[in-house]
Amino acid sequence: MMKQIAAVAFLSVGILFAANPPGVPKDAKETAPGQYTLTDRDGKTWVYRKTPFGIQKFEDKAAPQSPAAEAASKAAEAHEAAATATPGTTMPTPFGETKSRAAVPVKITEEGDTLKFERQTPFGLQRWSRKKTELTDAEAAMWQAQRSNNSSANTK
Repeated sequence: MMKQIAAVAFLSVGILFAANPPGVPKDAKETAPGQYTLTDRDGKTWVYRKTPFGIQKFEDKAAPQSPAAEAASKAAEAHEAAATATPGTTMPTPFGETKSRAAVPVKITEEGDTLKFERQTPFGLQRWSRKKTELTDAEAAMWQAQRSNNSSANTK
């Protein structure tokens, strides 16, 4: 009888220590002492860590992504590409298709060694100025395009 009680006590202690602590799903695997990892149906990997304040849950960004997560990152890359699109194109937004920033005309006026830029936005006229020596690549391209358009319009 004593052997049976000892065996039951030994097994119950083993089951107690084998189960995950409260707050950690039973499917989570222990990867380090006090740290558990679980991959959900969407392919996201979650890490559960025991802290003095309870269980902390966070997404493991370094884990390999599922096909659904890769598709979401590709959509974000497509959105970034649309933002730098050529003039006359549109880009997707939560409010529907809108003109890309490159499609909105920019008026550039030259005042000495400074260029003044103006662009119409949904929030009003956006104005900025920049010295010719400090132009960004995009601003230099806009200025060059406007100069070439003006020179071709003057020759006609």
